[in-house]
Amino acid sequence: MSKKHKKSLVLLTRADLVARGITYSPTYLRELWTKGKFPKPQKLSDRKLVWPVDQIDAWVAARLKENRAS
Repeated sequence: MSKKHKKSLVLLTRADLVARGITYSPTYLRELWTKGKFPKPQKLSDRKLVWPVDQIDAWVAARLKENRAS
């Protein structure tokens, strides 16, 4: 009998976004996710927002594809 491995959830903080080259200000990020143009963060606590890495990776890939098409 094989065990199913649960995929671990990787979360990114704002500092992680900056390390990945997403250097938008917190205010601009909020504007983008409010308009549906950036993944909406999850509230981990009253003062901590995080983003699932798969959503950020998909957003980056879409931006790259969009830029190649133009």
